[in-house]
Amino acid sequence: MRLFILLILLSFYSYGQTFTYEMETPVTINGWTLGDAMEPFISPDGQYLIWNSENNGIDTKLYYGTRVNDTTWNFVGEVVGVNQIAGSQLNAVPDLDSNGIFIWTSARGYPQETNNLWMGEFSSGTVSNIRRVRGDFYKDSQYGWIEMDHGISLDGQILVTNNARFAGSRCNGPCDTEMGLAQKVNDSTFLTLANSQSIMANINQSNYVYYAPYITPDLLELYWTRIPDTITSPNDIGEIMVATRQNTSSPFGQPHVLFTSNIMLDFNEAPCLTTDKQKMYYHRKINDTFEIYMRHRMMLLPTESGSKQSSIKIFPNPAKDYLQIQYLKSWEAGTLIIYNSQGREIKRVKIQSEDQRINTSDLVPGNYKLIILESDQAIHNASFIIHN
Repeated sequence: MRLFILLILLSFYSYGQTFTYEMETPVTINGWTLGDAMEPFISPDGQYLIWNSENNGIDTKLYYGTRVNDTTWNFVGEVVGVNQIAGSQLNAVPDLDSNGIFIWTSARGYPQETNNLWMGEFSSGTVSNIRRVRGDFYKDSQYGWIEMDHGISLDGQILVTNNARFAGSRCNGPCDTEMGLAQKVNDSTFLTLANSQSIMANINQSNYVYYAPYITPDLLELYWTRIPDTITSPNDIGEIMVATRQNTSSPFGQPHVLFTSNIMLDFNEAPCLTTDKQKMYYHRKINDTFEIYMRHRMMLLPTESGSKQSSIKIFPNPAKDYLQIQYLKSWEAGTLIIYNSQGREIKRVKIQSEDQRINTSDLVPGNYKLIILESDQAIHNASFIIHN
């Protein structure tokens, strides 16, 4: 029952508005031939896509491309100045604020020096004035802990910290994780907020490992990835999560599942948003290679008496061979999009009349979600079941 609920919770109520991220689209990086593209980040001006190669700790480097459109970028090369000169490479997790401060994770000098976040000034693909990020948020005095991930606010004043404890073969990756918030106090130092623990109380749950945080410019939405703290089955799932709050002094509310995916087969990870929150980028495993994908934010209207949304009927539910779509009031030609339980688009149909039958005989039994668009605005959403 718990898994069923997680799979169908693809949208949720958030300070008066309901939204979700739909319409998954693969991202093309022209000229990229080096395999995995992971941990994407979009620069605040929208002109650069920055990512790291396979996160293997051997030759993991940071790269960038320039924008052609939302889903197409031209590969340029390495982010100059951030990758190690020699030896094993672990340079990953790019972040960039509106002031041009670039922050990333690097293992250079570890374990002799355990403050492993770095920062510098980004300009046209080059980072200069490189220095370590200092602060009291590191758990370096405790064995096995390292700052695995991070997120930076648009203005560069709030750092989302993400400590992780590694203990060799005893865990499948990190054994424990803890996220927090730290405030910038000078050009290279962040100190933990006094109320960080209470703000993140609903995020830090002991039965999960969580990482890849992203915080929106208004500091009201926090996104991240989580997996079970112990991987026991090839069918274990990972989740892209979000939590929201009413204002910047309030704790984040209960987390909501945006998307689920199989950790071994087609894992979705590392969400980041454009500054207007209208597009989400992340990486996904496709045939053992990690690739970058994008989704659009959709605002979903509440169901109210007399609204267009309440004037649409969809039946039968559960369904088998067809769904009937009826517009009970005035209508315009729309598009119906069906998503599976993992949030992937699997069918798109143009609605031609106010009473139209949609063929669903090609859908396997399971739980589905649909959205009806008119002029690219979501005007109806519903869940339905396909039975045997």
